[in-house]
Amino acid sequence: MAKIFIGPKLRQLRKSAGQTQSYLANELKVSPAYINLIENNQRSISVAVLLALSDIYKIDAKELTSSNEFEALNEIRAIVKDPIFAGQQPDLQEIRAAIENAPNLISQFVDLYNAYQKLAEHTQKTGNTITDVETLGNSQESSIYSFLQKHSNHFSTLEDKAQEIRSIIGGPQDDIYALLKRHLRTKHSILSEVQRLSIMSGTLREFDEQNKRIYLSEALNQANRNFQLAFVIAKLEAEKEVNDIINKIQNPNLENLDQLRAELFNYVAASILMPLSEFTVLAKRTNYDIDRIAAGLGVTFEQVCHRLTTIHGADNSFVPFFLIRQDRAGNVTKRVSGVSNKISDQGGGCPVWNIHSAFQTPDIIIPQFIELWDEKQYFSIARTVERPVFSRRTQDRRLLLILGCEAKYAEQLGYAKGFNLDEKTLYTKIGTNCHTCPRQGCLQRAHQPIHVKLKFDQFKRGATRYES
Repeated sequence: MAKIFIGPKLRQLRKSAGQTQSYLANELKVSPAYINLIENNQRSISVAVLLALSDIYKIDAKELTSSNEFEALNEIRAIVKDPIFAGQQPDLQEIRAAIENAPNLISQFVDLYNAYQKLAEHTQKTGNTITDVETLGNSQESSIYSFLQKHSNHFSTLEDKAQEIRSIIGGPQDDIYALLKRHLRTKHSILSEVQRLSIMSGTLREFDEQNKRIYLSEALNQANRNFQLAFVIAKLEAEKEVNDIINKIQNPNLENLDQLRAELFNYVAASILMPLSEFTVLAKRTNYDIDRIAAGLGVTFEQVCHRLTTIHGADNSFVPFFLIRQDRAGNVTKRVSGVSNKISDQGGGCPVWNIHSAFQTPDIIIPQFIELWDEKQYFSIARTVERPVFSRRTQDRRLLLILGCEAKYAEQLGYAKGFNLDEKTLYTKIGTNCHTCPRQGCLQRAHQPIHVKLKFDQFKRGATRYES
C-alpha cells in the first residue's frame, strides 16, 4: 500500500478549527511530536488515523488524501513563465516544495497574479491608466469560472442524479419534449405552455411555482424549450445535490450563490438531455463532430460545446476542451473549462486569432492551429450561434463560440483532418491580448504591453508605431 502524506492539508484543517497540535494529539491518542511529523510530511499516516481525522473534521477520507499537486504544478509553472517575472525561474523541485509546504502562500500568489491579469484586462477594455482603475478583486463571473475549473467542470453527484431523473422520465430521445412535459405533469402537477412574445415581454422562461405553471416564450426553438423544461426539473429534483456542493464552498468572492446554483442546475439540465454514457459514445464515434452529436440528441450546437467541457473530468481519456463565448464587440460573455491554461483563462482578445472572422461567415466552422508566446500550442474551432429573435430589431443577434484544446489532442478531432500536423508553419502565433502580450514584431499590435519594453528607434519606422 502506498504511503499517505497529508501534512499541509492537516495543518490547514487544524488551524481552521482553532486547535493546537497538543489538542489534536490528545484526540487521536498520539504524541504532539507525531502530529508535528505528519504536518511536515516527515511521517505517513495509517488508515486508522486517517479515518479518525475524517471523523474529527467531518470530511470524507478521500478528500483528505486527494491531491491536486499535478494541476497546481502546471498552474504555477505557467504563471512563472510570464515575462513580468524577471530572473531565473524556479525549478520543478522548488515549486513542488512550495506547494507541499506553503499551500496558503501559493494560493495567495495565484490570487495576486489573477488580480494582475484582471488589471491588464480592465486597462485594455477601458483605456484607463492604472491609477484610474476601480477596485478589481475577482468578479462574480471569474469566481464561478474558477470554482467550476477547480472541480474540472465535472460533478459526479450531479451526473448520477441526472441519470436517475432521465431513467424515471424514460422514453426515446426524439420524444423528449413530450416526455419532459409528462414528467412535470405526473410527478409535480406542473403544466407548461408556450406563450406569445407579446405576453412574455422579453422573458424566455417563467416558472410560476405557486400556480404550478411554466411559461415558455415562442422565441425559443425546440431544443431550447427542452432545455428550459429540464432546468425546472433539475431545480425541483436536484436541489439537495446542488446545495451539498454549495455548502462546501469557502470562497469569499462567491457572494452571489444563486448565480452559481443556476449554473449547477444548468449542468443537471444538460446532463438530463445529454446523458453522460450516451454522449461520450457519440463523441468518440463521431470524432467529436458537434453537429452530428447535436442531431443525434436533439440539442443545439452550443449545448454540445458546453457539454464537451465536462467529460474530461469524468474520464481523462476524453479531450479536455475549453469554451469561450464572445459578442461582436469582443466582450467575453462566458468562459468554461475543466483545465487551466492561458488561452482558456485569458484568451479571446488577439486580432491574429482567426475566430473573429467567423462573424463574416455565419454558421461556418473555422479551424486554426495557434501558438502562444510561451510556445504552448492549441487547436481551436470558431462558429457563430444565434440568440432568440424577439422582433425585427433583434435580428442577427449572433454570438461567437470558440471551442479548443491543446494541440496534442487535435488528431482525435475530425475538424483537424486535412491538416499536416508535422508542418512547422501550421501554427499561427497569437497572444491573449496586446496589453499582456510580449511578442515582438506583431503587425496587429494595438497597444504597448504594460510589462515589456519593446525596441524603439526614433530614426526607424517599424510595421507598427510601437516598435522599430
